[in-house]
Amino acid sequence: MNKLQTMQEIWALKQVFEMNDSRHINCIRINKGSTYEHELEKFNQCWKLAQKRVDFICEGKLARNGKRPDITALDPEYPYHIEIMKSETDEMCDNKDYPFEVRKIKI
Repeated sequence: MNKLQTMQEIWALKQVFEMNDSRHINCIRINKGSTYEHELEKFNQCWKLAQKRVDFICEGKLARNGKRPDITALDPEYPYHIEIMKSETDEMCDNKDYPFEVRKIKI
């Protein structure tokens, strides 16, 4: 995939987010309602994506239902969400209505 095609794919992936959130590519957002451990793991996951040169949206609000995945990897070939789970159960995470595959990180 050339650079133009990659940019077009990422633009299409951003359309699942509300307009303001789709602008925050590769920005790590802090949620003061989460624990320190949760936010630290969110940073670590974002750092890994950045090292692989995969763009991401952190805490972006989905346009279709208003939910906020912890991280969405904007991989043009295979986009996915990352959910960091501490007190959340697998069932709770499975019931989220996200457009892409969810990868669970348990802390």
